[in-house]
Amino acid sequence: MLPSIAAHAAIIVFVSVNVAVAITDLTCMKIGNGFILVLLVSYLVCAPLAGLSFDAMAASGLIALCTLVVASILFGFGWIGGGDAKLVAVTSLWMGNYATHEYLVTAAIIGLGLTIAVMIARSYHTWLAPHWPLSAKILKKGEGVPYGAALAISALMTISNTFWVP
Repeated sequence: MLPSIAAHAAIIVFVSVNVAVAITDLTCMKIGNGFILVLLVSYLVCAPLAGLSFDAMAASGLIALCTLVVASILFGFGWIGGGDAKLVAVTSLWMGNYATHEYLVTAAIIGLGLTIAVMIARSYHTWLAPHWPLSAKILKKGEGVPYGAALAISALMTISNTFWVP
């Protein structure tokens, strides 16, 4: 009974935080550390309670560490934001060896679509600006793309293929 409750609680937290991340990144182009900490702590609390073995948690941790290293390199080149790097790492922790590859490929595809949409929106900046419900920063040329939204949507699409959802 406890593993089922822990898994359900974890999914509720995971989904809620990723929805909030997507909205926040689209409106403010920032991913707060609070979101990352909630995901990390809830994983560390819920994973053992939900029945994830120590070996599986260690493997997930290693995957997350590798993902963080690669994401940090991308951040160093200025290709992604710091919040994006932390988000992709902590989400890889949740995905583990079950679905990290699927998560990353899905994020790349959604990110490409988002990037194209932002580029098109920027070309119509003068017309869109008064009607745009999202961050005006998104429409400024030279600004980044709210890639955290693509990461969050990808996480929501792939979490069902993990340990968390039997």
